[in-house]
Amino acid sequence: PSSADLSVMVFESFDALTRFSWNVLRDVDTLIIGHSYTELWTNYKNDLSNFEDVYNIGIGGSVSFDWNDMEENVAAYSPTTLIFMIGINDFPRGLSPEEIANNVRTLLINLKAKVPTLEEVALVSINRTVTHDQFKAQIETTNNLYRNIVNDLSYVHYADVDNAFLTNGTPDAKYFT
Repeated sequence: PSSADLSVMVFESFDALTRFSWNVLRDVDTLIIGHSYTELWTNYKNDLSNFEDVYNIGIGGSVSFDWNDMEENVAAYSPTTLIFMIGINDFPRGLSPEEIANNVRTLLINLKAKVPTLEEVALVSINRTVTHDQFKAQIETTNNLYRNIVNDLSYVHYADVDNAFLTNGTPDAKYFT
């Protein structure tokens, strides 16, 4: 199976085990979705202690179109706030900045239409990494396209994290293990 198929299989098994309790759908206040940074964010409840009922369904290796494919699953959580970090895995898969941004825009517009309770989305910038620094220009272009999404959609906010992982303008290996 392709990595997208594997991501969906992981999501569906994860989803089936964690979302349902007594056959009742679990609505959440804040939902985190995205690639491995989100999946590996194990202390998110502490980091986001000011938020009530935070839930993380991030999937390592996922790309932007995976989340479009899982739109119904994400909408089923009926979040009020969404934190979305995606894009770094798309470049090695050959997606252009425009394709990534279009996938993200489509998902956010569709989720807003399906989830009336969705009030805010934090669209997290793509940060450069030690292993993906060759995509510096594409990352910059995609982040600019993300800013355009924020300008167009009033409920979307941009969270710029790129500089948090840089030392003297280059990705610092101490942040990537």
